[in-house]
Amino acid sequence: MTYIKKFIIIKTILILVFLQGSAFSETYISAIRKIPLINNDNITNKRTSLKSAQTSSFKLITPPDQLILEEFFKATEARNLKKAKELILDLDINTRSWSGISPLYQSVFYNNFDLVHLLLKRGADVNLSDHEGLTPLHVAALENFDYMINVLIRRGAELDTKDIFGYTPLHLSADQNNSKSIQTLIQKGANVNTKSHWGNTPLHSVIAQGNIKLVKLLIMNGADINALDKLGRSALHWAAEKGHINIAKLLIKNGALLQQRDKDGHTPLHEATRWGQKKIIEFFLLLGSDPNEKDADGRGSLHIAIANGGPDIIRLLKENGARL
Repeated sequence: MTYIKKFIIIKTILILVFLQGSAFSETYISAIRKIPLINNDNITNKRTSLKSAQTSSFKLITPPDQLILEEFFKATEARNLKKAKELILDLDINTRSWSGISPLYQSVFYNNFDLVHLLLKRGADVNLSDHEGLTPLHVAALENFDYMINVLIRRGAELDTKDIFGYTPLHLSADQNNSKSIQTLIQKGANVNTKSHWGNTPLHSVIAQGNIKLVKLLIMNGADINALDKLGRSALHWAAEKGHINIAKLLIKNGALLQQRDKDGHTPLHEATRWGQKKIIEFFLLLGSDPNEKDADGRGSLHIAIANGGPDIIRLLKENGARL
């Protein structure tokens, strides 16, 4: 029997038991969504995760709320504003699906100003999160809904609230290259140096995206140039890996440490060498980086270059005094 068939059978049995008069009033059918760990390219595809949650989740609660919540979700997805407004009148405003999707969360995701205003007016909890800790403000930041961000903040949304991965709305805006929402969140007082569970700050995220304008914006608003993630890597390490030469120059100009070592003993030069970023290597050597500095395994830049191929980089390092 396939997993899907088992799932359908179990779901059907539970619904039948419930409709036949079971005493429980609020039972959840839940599953844990598998979210990949962070890498430098992005945090995770939370946008897809949000959409998936809305189309696949269900919650066994009292029959009226069950039906109303499902109908409200369908109405918002279909952009049927009239029906959605009618359903709100009979809806428990802070009811959530098994994955934590509330009416306000759903309305923010679909960028429906009228529904959001109506729900807030009727007492919707502006900070009610889903089961991954994402609040309506996280959703607005992800989708770059600048006006929605302002509305939620005015109604008491917590600026620096974190999801289960330690990401704030500003982190998610940075990861998505959302310039408008980043500017708005900073203007409203969001912490530019908050760290996720992996230790990365919004500055690390915009560097990974290669957005020098946002790097400048964060630096102007107090971003810590030398903040380290949990691997001990600084913003300059991130720029070196990605080969963002202009960002590297900007970081150095603003006080980035050229010889900062991560937990493996890698300097930014080691990192640039490992990823074959020739222009960054030339820049670091020009600034005086020592190509013979050893990492925690006793390897210098030339060792790393040989291990990772690249005859041009090997030649460049040798011309600048690198040796085995």
